[in-house]
Amino acid sequence: TWQLQRPRGFMLHGHWIRTDCATGRLDAGVERACLANTTLTFAGDSTLLQLFTDLIPRTGCTLVESHALHWHRPRACVRADTGFQMSWALHGHPHQNQQQQQHQHQQPLLLQQQQQFEHLPQKQRHVVLITLFIHLSIHHMNVFRDRIRAARMAVERLLERSPSTLVVVRGPHTAYYGWSPHLGGDMMGPAMREIIVSEFRPLRDKVVYLDFWDMTVAMENSNFHPDPAINTAMLNALLHHVCAKT
Repeated sequence: TWQLQRPRGFMLHGHWIRTDCATGRLDAGVERACLANTTLTFAGDSTLLQLFTDLIPRTGCTLVESHALHWHRPRACVRADTGFQMSWALHGHPHQNQQQQQHQHQQPLLLQQQQQFEHLPQKQRHVVLITLFIHLSIHHMNVFRDRIRAARMAVERLLERSPSTLVVVRGPHTAYYGWSPHLGGDMMGPAMREIIVSEFRPLRDKVVYLDFWDMTVAMENSNFHPDPAINTAMLNALLHHVCAKT
C-alpha cells in the first residue's frame, strides 16, 4: 500500500471506483462478522471522528461518551453481543482551534498518540487508525516530522507487544478551504505525505497506508472535513483492509 501509484481509481455517478482492488461497501453481515471481537482505535482529529460516527449505525454499537460539551471529548462505542468496541480520541498538541481557552482546561484529554497506544490490551484483536494532518499543516515541517516519528516509534512498540494488531495510517486529503491562517488549504499535503512515507519506511510490510489524495481530487472535495460521500468511500476502503485480515 505504500508503493501504489496514482491514480488508483475514478469517480462514477458520485461513487469512487478503485482500479487496483475491491471497492464499494461490503455486505452488512460480512462487516459485522469481521468486526466481531475486535477493538478499533481511532487516534487523530475531527476527520477521523467523522469516520467513527459513520461507523456507529453500520455496527449497531451503543455510544458511550462523557457529559462534557467540548467537541474533542473522547468517545467509545460498544456492542456487547458481538464483542465489538471502538474509541476515538483527539491527537495531542499542536492542536489548532478557536476554543483554545476551553482546551487549556482539558489538557489530560489531549494525549499524544504514543501515550494512547501504551494502554491498548495485548490479548484482543486490534485495529488502530492514525492520522496527523490538518492541525499540523500550519506548523514548521520539523514539528510534523517529530510527531510522525514519535507515532511510528509508538507503533513499533505496539507491534512488539501485539504483533497481530492491524495498524493503518491515513494520509493527507485535498482541502481547499480551512480556517485562517490555514492559507492554501491543502498546500502542505504533498510534503507531509512524503514525510509520512519516509518515516514509516521501516514498517512498510507491517502497516497499511491509506492514500486518499487522488480520491478527494476526483470527488472535488473542498472542505477540510470531507463530504459525506467521500467519508463513506474512505470507510469502505478501511473496512476492506480490516476484513481482509479476518
